[in-house]
Amino acid sequence: MLDLGHDVCLLPGLIDAHVHLAFDASADVVGGLAAVDDARLLDQMAWAAQQALRAGITTVRDLGDRSFLALRLRDQLDASGQLGPQIVASGPPITIHAGHCHFLGGVATGVEQLRAAVRERFRATRRALVAATLVSIAIAALRALELPRIDRRVSAVGGPVEASCHVLMHEVGREYAQARHLTLSDLQHYVPRSNNPNCSAGFGMGLVMYLGPQILRSGGKAAAAACARLPTTITIKRSSEHTKRF
Repeated sequence: MLDLGHDVCLLPGLIDAHVHLAFDASADVVGGLAAVDDARLLDQMAWAAQQALRAGITTVRDLGDRSFLALRLRDQLDASGQLGPQIVASGPPITIHAGHCHFLGGVATGVEQLRAAVRERFRATRRALVAATLVSIAIAALRALELPRIDRRVSAVGGPVEASCHVLMHEVGREYAQARHLTLSDLQHYVPRSNNPNCSAGFGMGLVMYLGPQILRSGGKAAAAACARLPTTITIKRSSEHTKRF
């Protein structure tokens, strides 16, 4: 037992749930990244990780780097035994051309490139596919019809991915709707073709969150009118032999 005296307060290690170890604190993050190669950038990230540890942060969740350097830094710390925060990393965010964090090298155009990018990150992270990948899935130009495939994949992966998908897809839905200038009259074309309550439902809720200001401005009348024009079928199964449709 170590006696630290009477004027010491002990705290558990802090967790920073959203960091970019590759970013500096300058006014030109993109320029700073472009000015260094991966070896220099890895050194800068190691320094940033040590700064976090000195501040009492023992776990960092890195949601976007270049060339999977956060994962390389994690492995270096594990192998060397050097003190450092535990690093949970996503790798470069998947995005569209000129999209969010495109300068980190995660641009994917079309469904096939997107699937390849997700597989690459899954192989690289091994431990878990974390938020940045999920938040970027639909932003990378996937149609709502692709969401059932995402539901199945996330269910197969399980763990933190499955547990986080619904909430993370709120942001996906909002950004997807913003990129397509979604309106109430267009909503039906983007609603997920799935009854899955996890990823698809979260995405659909994100669409509606984006439309919130439109709904409020209309006092709800526009939303009611749009819904009234939509074909709706409700099926109630009372038994295996009796089905009633409205």
